[in-house]
Amino acid sequence: MKRLSRDNLNSPTWCAHSIRIGCLSLLLLLFANHSASSFAQLNTATPIPTTASLDNGQKSGSNSGVDEQGLGAIKLYESNMRTELYRNNFKGLEEIAAELRLTRPRFPGGSWKLNTFYWALVMPASGDKTKEPEWTLHLNKLQRWADEHPDSLTANIALGDAYVNYAWNARGRGYADKVSENGWQLFQQRLATAKGFLDKADTLPEKCPHLYVALETLAMGAGFEREYLDKIFNEGIALEPNYQYLYTGKANYLLPRWHGNAGEMEQFAEQTLQRAGGKEGSALYYLIAENVGPLYRSDLFYQTQLSWPKIQQGFRDLESEYGMNDHRLNEYCRLAGWANDMTISQQTLQRIGDRWDPSVWGTQENFEDFKAWAFTSSWKYRGLQWSFPLIIIASASLIIYRRYHRYKRRQATHEQRSPRAS
Repeated sequence: MKRLSRDNLNSPTWCAHSIRIGCLSLLLLLFANHSASSFAQLNTATPIPTTASLDNGQKSGSNSGVDEQGLGAIKLYESNMRTELYRNNFKGLEEIAAELRLTRPRFPGGSWKLNTFYWALVMPASGDKTKEPEWTLHLNKLQRWADEHPDSLTANIALGDAYVNYAWNARGRGYADKVSENGWQLFQQRLATAKGFLDKADTLPEKCPHLYVALETLAMGAGFEREYLDKIFNEGIALEPNYQYLYTGKANYLLPRWHGNAGEMEQFAEQTLQRAGGKEGSALYYLIAENVGPLYRSDLFYQTQLSWPKIQQGFRDLESEYGMNDHRLNEYCRLAGWANDMTISQQTLQRIGDRWDPSVWGTQENFEDFKAWAFTSSWKYRGLQWSFPLIIIASASLIIYRRYHRYKRRQATHEQRSPRAS
């Protein structure tokens, strides 16, 4: 092989190769930019495929005639269930719970109506912003239900899980060093009360998978040992192997910020994918990622080892099995942004259209800013996109230019020193 020298590198052949490489790089850059921006030229949103309602029941609280893909469907269901509680319609709630455990209906997008049913009972309408008077009213309603029906599985689960949320209300959602001494005392007292009702529910002959979800949340807050968590998780999936909240609850427990070590949550997600298998296992992997994502936000794929390709497949499998709703579509779009996947972000934004979800984006300004990033329509994002490649191309062009002219000068000097042919 011919040895490379300084003269070789300055020869016309090497200059020509450099020019070809520079031009090819520019063409590839232009093609990549065109591909990334192609969805920005679409003016119409792709509609979400129509999915039939998964619940044909006509009992009080059903969403008959309501678009269950819309953002308000689950909220409406919650509101209806909470209204029945405040009307003291305990018998009606018992019947609804029994039917939900038997028929296992889901909303489009895969959310279980049983979980939504309990959420309405264990959390007042104001959610995390609930003040003490509203909590007192809500707990009194649940206590009356439990007093009138002491052997009710549903009433004891709801009251116990409500006290778990009431405990978190006292503690707050911040880091441990920010919790006041009084906050810690109330937190522990209310968790102890919750455990009493949940343990009683566990002794009843009838079983419900949501009991084990409530016990997982209790275990995370109270700091129970891993053996206890594994025991209630295994009992829960033995009863209902596809109740996704059992998996997301354990995944939260395994996070390093709670009681796990680095990599344990990801290992559990992978084991779930393999153990459940098929589309169900794939969907559960996605749901675990969706659940822990907001805890990491843009650091999700830097601080965890979750697989973005597996998350994408899980979303597709979830939709193929259970359809889709607007909230979950917005969640997936945000995950795509954290994965820095502009193509999936653009595709999902086209499906969302103007149906942005405040519970995901916070404000419309945040949503619009995300769209600007995804479609590179804002000058600040376009500038960032082009600045680095342009610097590289400019530097390469300067090197090529200087080498070519150095070669020409050397050639001219060589011709002047060479004897003329006779």
